[in-house]
Amino acid sequence: MLKFAIFSDYHYWKTHYPQDLSGLETIMKRAAEAKVDFIIHCGDLCHDAPTSPEIREVYVNNRYGIPALGCLGNHEVEASDSLAEVIKAYDMPSNYYFRDLGGYRLIVLDTNYYLDGSELRHNPPHSHSRPMGDRLPPDELNWLAETLDSAAGSCIIFSHASLEEPCGCPQSEEVREILRSRPGKVLMCCNGHHHTNSLNVSEGILWFDVNATYNVLWEQMDNPLFPEDFKKSARMARNCCFTATPLSAIVTIDGDRITV
Repeated sequence: MLKFAIFSDYHYWKTHYPQDLSGLETIMKRAAEAKVDFIIHCGDLCHDAPTSPEIREVYVNNRYGIPALGCLGNHEVEASDSLAEVIKAYDMPSNYYFRDLGGYRLIVLDTNYYLDGSELRHNPPHSHSRPMGDRLPPDELNWLAETLDSAAGSCIIFSHASLEEPCGCPQSEEVREILRSRPGKVLMCCNGHHHTNSLNVSEGILWFDVNATYNVLWEQMDNPLFPEDFKKSARMARNCCFTATPLSAIVTIDGDRITV
């Protein structure tokens, strides 16, 4: 049996968003109480992780000793000087990687490439996204196939952009063809990015679109329901609709049964 906690799109960015670290503390406590084997975020945890050591202390070096995995979102390098600094801040081995745990292979992808003419490039520092983004380069697709083939047990895939939805990764069909050619190898695919929430079973795989922790909706318009002092608390507080409490999920995999 494998049990893990998952959340996405926390969007911690001092002065820009009103959320502090209390919600992340709540998520970590919930994970500890559920006795999870690990916790993972599906990207956009923090816009400036290299200069926000408090994120590392609460998440990576959490007081509960829970193994904490990172996944890069399109906003992860928005206020950072380099991708390498972000990877180091999250204690990730690389921008995409795998980890074997409890008889399962956890595969973390990086969907933050954009098309520059005919060439794929990674989202650069001080930029949250580029036109035609949310892509995977050929090398990463090849790596995914090889990583699935070398896995001794079942696999779970994590990414920022969806590998299922039409509005997600433009190469979703290529990814699904890789999975189709290896039936039964992947139990579940989890993603963030879209700030929505859904579960769908397709071709023997459970696709989990993980909601944003707080930011249900962002619009250019001013939210008239918020008090003025809240709107002034952070640059984009007036543009969001927030949940009252931080959203996260506990996932349990027991044989062929998955409970969310």
